[in-house]
Amino acid sequence: MKTLFMLMVIGMSFSAFAVVECQMLLPEKEQKRVLSWRWYPAGTKLRLSAAAAKNGYKALSRKDLDSAMNEFNRAWRFNQKNIDAYWGAAIVMGLYAEEAKTTDKAMCLIKKSLRLFELTKKYLSGKTIETENWQLDYAGSFYAAGKILFKTDKSAAEKYFLEAEKLWLPLLEKRDMKKKRDFLVYYRTCWHLTRLYRDWGKQELYKKYWNILPARLREKL
Repeated sequence: MKTLFMLMVIGMSFSAFAVVECQMLLPEKEQKRVLSWRWYPAGTKLRLSAAAAKNGYKALSRKDLDSAMNEFNRAWRFNQKNIDAYWGAAIVMGLYAEEAKTTDKAMCLIKKSLRLFELTKKYLSGKTIETENWQLDYAGSFYAAGKILFKTDKSAAEKYFLEAEKLWLPLLEKRDMKKKRDFLVYYRTCWHLTRLYRDWGKQELYKKYWNILPARLREKL
């Protein structure tokens, strides 16, 4: 599975902002209401779910977040164990957060993204590449939360950045950081932590993260 969450950090912009409800996060009673619709054979439901998830990722590639969320909702309605439904919805919520106009709205959305990534974990197949990609995307959501709060609540931002770092650290020796952009957000996390510890006068921590940064990011401090 591709790590589409990285779209958040490479400058993609979306012309419109609207939030389509994520049915996976509805209260249980509401979920039952949504799921009580036409009956399909089990095999048909699995095929329809897979097709809807595929369409959701296609919509993401077109930057059509509303259509993407509608498709991921549809994928979930057909199969509540479809990992792509949860994973795709988590990505959409993170991208919605990037477009939010207020900190409160952005944090509400990014917390939903984090919750969806937690739900995704239950359906990981155990394949190494899938688990690693999930860690990267989940870490990206923590980074996004820290970035949202960086100007208004630096202590809370630090906690989110450190959670992101925890997810990245096990991957540092497994991935070629020179060839992949997977770790662009890792370096940006370290950059924000470097700024925080510099401003707080925590020299030991400041030096720790300063030493991690590539030269091009050091120049921006």
